[in-house]
Amino acid sequence: MPISRDAIAWLRRFQAASGYVAGAGEPVWVTVRGVRRAFGYDAYRAVFARVNRRLGSDWTPHDLRHTACVRMLDAGVDLYKVRESM
Repeated sequence: MPISRDAIAWLRRFQAASGYVAGAGEPVWVTVRGVRRAFGYDAYRAVFARVNRRLGSDWTPHDLRHTACVRMLDAGVDLYKVRESM
């Protein structure tokens, strides 16, 4: 998956603030309540629902996936590589 240096820097800041830094083979996104485990799709949807209520928006995880694809294509990434990464 293509990722910018800025995205990596923000991810590292987030991980440092949360006290969790993913090692090799570990999930990047984990739950912060209870036992740490990989952040699943249902958890993502719950976060989106909570944020959407606060902002009055209606974003979904699929919207972000679509946005990522469009940005990669706009940046000149080959269509087949975009398809493989998603």
